[in-house]
Amino acid sequence: MIEIELLEIHAAHGCNLTCDSCSHFSNQGHSGMLSVESADYQMGLWSNRLNPKQFSILGGEPLLNKDIEQILVIARKHWKREILLITNGFLLHRFPNLPKTLEEQNILLVISRHHNGAEYTTKFLEMFRLLKSWKKNHDFHFQLRDSFNSWTTRYHGYADKVLPFEDNDPRKSWEVCPAKKCRQLHENNIYKCSPITYLQLQKKKHAISEKWDPYLKYTPITPNSTDEELIAFFEREEEPICNMCPANPEHLAISSPLVPYAKKLKASQES
Repeated sequence: MIEIELLEIHAAHGCNLTCDSCSHFSNQGHSGMLSVESADYQMGLWSNRLNPKQFSILGGEPLLNKDIEQILVIARKHWKREILLITNGFLLHRFPNLPKTLEEQNILLVISRHHNGAEYTTKFLEMFRLLKSWKKNHDFHFQLRDSFNSWTTRYHGYADKVLPFEDNDPRKSWEVCPAKKCRQLHENNIYKCSPITYLQLQKKKHAISEKWDPYLKYTPITPNSTDEELIAFFEREEEPICNMCPANPEHLAISSPLVPYAKKLKASQES
C-alpha cells in the first residue's frame, strides 16, 4: 500500500453557488453526478493500492447528489482512515438522515463558508441552526471553515473568456499552490489537482481559448500503472501544467456566490 496525504472525489460537478475563480470550475454551469455504482467501482480500483491519510467527498456541491449517503457508506467500506464530506451546507435540510450516517460511518462534516455578505450570512445561520439541532441527537463531528479568507484568483475571466495564467514559473506556481496535495479521483484515473481535472468539463461546455490546449493534453495516472509509476506520480512536484496557475497569486475580492450562473454568464458576455 502506498501512503498519500489526500485523495478527493466529486459527488457532483455542479454547484448551487457561483464562487469567483472556483478551482474546480464548479461556478461555470457544469452538471453531472457520481453514481453509487461508479463510486464503488472507482474507489475499488484504488483502495487496495493507496492508503490516503484523508479521503474527501466534495464537488461542486456534493449534496446535489441524492445518493450522497450511500456514497459515504461506500467510501467507508473502501477507506479506513479519515473521511470528510465537504459542503457549503445550504442543502443539508434535504437529508434528515445524514447525521445518522455521519455518526455510523465516522465521517467528518466540513462546512465551507464562501462569503461574509449579509444575505449569505443569513442563509448560513439558518443552516447552522439545523446543524445544532442534529447535534442534540447524533454524535458526529463537524468543522466550520471560512474558506473565502484565503482564496486567490485561479484563472482569468469566465465561461468562454476563461484564460490561464502565463507567469512562466511553474516551480513557483507549485510552491504557492494551495492544493498541491489535492489529488483527484475522476473517471477511474487520478489527476494532479482540481484545475487540470475539471478543465475537461470547461472545454466540453464552453468555447475556451486555444491557450488551454497544452493543458488539455495532460495524462493522468491510470489503475494499470506500476507501483514505481505511482510513487513517482505522487512524489513529482512542479510540472509544465503548473504554469496554468499563478506564480504570484492575486487576492480575490469575492462577489456574492448567490448570484445565479445565468446572470453571471450574461454579465460576462456583455463585458
